Amino acid sequence: MIRKYIEKANFEDTGFSYTLSLISGKYKMVILYCLMEFEVVRYNELKRYIGTISHKTLSL
Repeated sequence: MIRKYIEKANFEDTGFSYTLSLISGKYKMVILYCLMEFEVVRYNELKRYIGTISHKTLSL
């Protein structure tokens, strides 16, 4: 019963869908978590915390 309802639901024009589109991406959630956890984080500190992110990606 629930699956039928979810399959018919249209999430494209919802606020939830818009929010996910804004924060989607490989590193955005990690960056937001670091900023939430440590409040003030310098660029190089953030780069060290993430580890696998390139300079170009982080600076965009």
